[in-house]
Amino acid sequence: MEAPMSGHLFIVHGDLTLLSCDAWLVPCDIDAMPSRSWTRSFNHLQGRAQRWAEPTEEWRRGTQRMLKVVEWEDHLPRPWVGNVAAVPSTDVSWFVAGAEEFIERVTDDLHAHATPPRNGRAKHLLALPVIGTRYGGKRHWTGDVVRALVPVLQKMAAVKDVDIALVSNDELTYASAQAQREANPAAWPDLDERLWHKGERLAHIAANGDLVLFVGAGVSKNAGLPDWGGLLRDLARNAGMTEEELGALKELGALDQARVIELRMETGLPPQASKRILGERIADAFARVHGYALSHALLAALPSREVITTNYDTLFERASQAAGMTVSVLPHEPQSGASRWVLKMHGCVTDPDNIVLTREDYMRYDLRRQALAGIVQALLLMRHMLFIGFSLRDDNFHRIADAVRRARVPAKADATSPAGRFGTALSLFSSPLEQSLWGNDLDWVNMQSTSPPAGRSEESDKAWAHAARRLELFLDSLLARTGTTAYLLHPRFEGALSDPERGLADKLQRFLDEVDRDPTVKAAPAWKYLETLLHRLGWPRTP
Repeated sequence: MEAPMSGHLFIVHGDLTLLSCDAWLVPCDIDAMPSRSWTRSFNHLQGRAQRWAEPTEEWRRGTQRMLKVVEWEDHLPRPWVGNVAAVPSTDVSWFVAGAEEFIERVTDDLHAHATPPRNGRAKHLLALPVIGTRYGGKRHWTGDVVRALVPVLQKMAAVKDVDIALVSNDELTYASAQAQREANPAAWPDLDERLWHKGERLAHIAANGDLVLFVGAGVSKNAGLPDWGGLLRDLARNAGMTEEELGALKELGALDQARVIELRMETGLPPQASKRILGERIADAFARVHGYALSHALLAALPSREVITTNYDTLFERASQAAGMTVSVLPHEPQSGASRWVLKMHGCVTDPDNIVLTREDYMRYDLRRQALAGIVQALLLMRHMLFIGFSLRDDNFHRIADAVRRARVPAKADATSPAGRFGTALSLFSSPLEQSLWGNDLDWVNMQSTSPPAGRSEESDKAWAHAARRLELFLDSLLARTGTTAYLLHPRFEGALSDPERGLADKLQRFLDEVDRDPTVKAAPAWKYLETLLHRLGWPRTP
């Protein structure tokens, strides 16, 4: 039997208020009233005053610094307010102690109430910001906080057996936190040597800008999206179908189920009705989901400019925007100059009339989406594609990939090494028969070497959840190996530098001082290239 996996510290670039988790820390001071910026993601708080938590006597004395917010909607991640603001002269250890108290109190509360992990995760996920580095007094010493905080959280994740997400929407803070782990395999003990080496190759491809993401529905599972089968059953009931009809409906495939439900919904509608009612209902169901999953955040932080997805939801786009990217959504919302584009092959809930839902939609797919398929074919020829959460049983994918397979030169088409294949597929379990169909085209990376569990049971659900969590760990390890050094020359992060980094930063600063003494050298054509590099290393930045 496989040994249980220990808790882990994830470093996340994104929006703390949007991450799907079990509990999150809301920074405040002794008044226990967080700023309104923390309510912007919660519609139910808009337009009214929010008393987050009632301070206790221990809170007023300073002996208790974390309070659970009780009056909160259960379907949302539970906030805890934390007194983590102080004057700049306060020692870094005081801020770190606040993070420790948050983890201690939340884990005790979860165990006391026997609260299961949200959305079927294998472990609870607790999220917190890099405390004290925004308005809490330590902004100018962010590097010192990061350097002290990361190892403490790593230890607490293991001791408390919970997952912790350290979240920052600031690029430099995120990069410096990633650097503290030094991409050391010891920080990912639950990834065996095989997975670690597979990750090395993918990280190298991503760092070179040659990785294209192909994202499927499996990525959205832990965000709380409705199960597709369950959603269809609910829609069928709302359309007035009887229990007998529901039983017969189960005998049909998902595509035909959707069409039958759509026909029933359209009964009684005027012939000239322009809105597609099934698409509208699905869009409404997806709109009720708050935020995005950890897997979305990890994928969004990868250095990949092109993304393809068969998902209707907008969760990956949210995660990308939370990480500071502008996103062009094709073909629905094209945007010039965006830092990333996302190709929605099967449509998007923002345009419910054109979602690919039924067999009829799929049969007409080629006529409506030939240009999109052409983009995918071109990327398959020129880049390395990473398939994740995506079923390779999709007939549209098979048609597109087969065209690429025929277009590739024979030497590559018959390649048996990973370097000769056009993509990598991340799979939770091993499926030898299905994977053999693409053995010469895709490098398969299985999180578990065993076959997927059969049927539905508590044990099988646990097996799926543990495999999904290992995939999150794998993605986190990729990010640690594709990080930047954008903080190197920024004064806020001096305290986070390693000895070699500090030595290099000192030498670069002496070079910059020399340039300042003789600014005429900036007229040299080479200066603009040096200046671009220096900007990428954090110079000059506003403190």
